[in-house]
Amino acid sequence: MKDDAIQERSPALTFVGTLWHGRMEATLFSWARLNWAMSKSIDAAIEGGLRFDEGDFIHFAKHFSSGYYAGVTTNDGLGEHWYTLAAKVGNTSACRAYEKWRKRKPFIFQGRRLVCHSNLTWDGIECGVTSFAQDGSKIILAHYDSRYISDPYDYHGRGKPSRIFKVSWKELRAANRELTRQKIEAKEAGDE
Repeated sequence: MKDDAIQERSPALTFVGTLWHGRMEATLFSWARLNWAMSKSIDAAIEGGLRFDEGDFIHFAKHFSSGYYAGVTTNDGLGEHWYTLAAKVGNTSACRAYEKWRKRKPFIFQGRRLVCHSNLTWDGIECGVTSFAQDGSKIILAHYDSRYISDPYDYHGRGKPSRIFKVSWKELRAANRELTRQKIEAKEAGDE
């Protein structure tokens, strides 16, 4: 049954839905190819800057079987690569839709949404985001003595982490406030 429950669909849902509803009409059916195509269609919708509604990832899971193609690795949760891609390209609507699906508040530090492999300085130590707590209450940061960073969303450690931090949303918000206060004080001191 084709889902007509959503009267007005977002451009992202329309795009991905077109593939789902027209799947394999011109070729022999293959779940492997369909799952690959569905995953890539969501990538394309994110990277192409299509607008997502907050319920879109929930819709993908409920009506388009995204659990089969969202991808899970040992470091990233279900579909985390979509969240990382959305943050990296600046598709905030996709970030919000993903956060609603995962029932997670955004972890924002110094104006940047933190996702798996984001880098930041915590307690004076350069760290990378490795994962999120299952309940969405904490972000897990790790510092590696051997690491490489190619951009703000590409922190990769080698070997075993030398430090691990479990940071709550409230702790991150307090750190943001403190950094803002320090910047204001520094600016005021410079103006005198």
